[in-house]
Amino acid sequence: MSICKLAIDPLTHPEEIELAKTVESGVYAKHLLNSGSAVPTGLLEAVIALGEDARSTLYRANLRLASKLANAWSRKAGLPNNELLQEACIGLGEAIKRWDWAKGYRFTTFAWNTINGVLAQAAALRCGELDTSISAARKIWQARKVWNIRQAEADETISEGRFAREAKLGAYAHLVMSAGRHLELVPEMAENIVELKIEKPDLPPGWSSVLTQKENQIVRMHYGLGCKRRTRNYIAEQMQLSVSSVRRIELKALRKLRGYIQQAA
Repeated sequence: MSICKLAIDPLTHPEEIELAKTVESGVYAKHLLNSGSAVPTGLLEAVIALGEDARSTLYRANLRLASKLANAWSRKAGLPNNELLQEACIGLGEAIKRWDWAKGYRFTTFAWNTINGVLAQAAALRCGELDTSISAARKIWQARKVWNIRQAEADETISEGRFAREAKLGAYAHLVMSAGRHLELVPEMAENIVELKIEKPDLPPGWSSVLTQKENQIVRMHYGLGCKRRTRNYIAEQMQLSVSSVRRIELKALRKLRGYIQQAA
């Protein structure tokens, strides 16, 4: 079912609060039901059902926001919209779980920040040099966070092999251990995912000399330097590469150019 059919009209702030309270009541009723409370089962089940309905209403009322942010990141990062929409919907679900209505700010504001953060991380991971899916990359990123926390708590260096065994990483072990350099770039990349903000960048003389022939070709075509500006899909077809390969080569070239521009400044 499409977003348009699922989405409902936006909510007012009082409506958001009332729904959030109903969700909380449902969660508590579920806890009582699971813990063998003396409260009649039928009553608890009714409250749980109301909580689920409230959650669904809060979710559906913000689907257009999730879709709008996914579209924006799709254009910015050159990633498939349907893939980012899935991430946005996951972010919306997380926002519903984490929103504290008592703090006074709108749910829409909190949801915007949460979804945008999820999409920024997803785009950064997918636009990096990890040859893996968003879901796998997310698991890798989370595993590396746990690794760093454990080292801090133990006040010692925990070897990659030891952590992989203790955390039972399985199929993700080699990715977690080998991909750290790229994952550490995530905060910076999320802040400014690499898409030039102007039609034709003002580059210093000799800039093309720092790039390989393939990097040169991709940068010139994608940013319209001396030729018509082309999409990554078009470039991939012309150069017989995958779109993700074009994106990786472009990012590598832009990192080189940043260094060259800084030296020339």
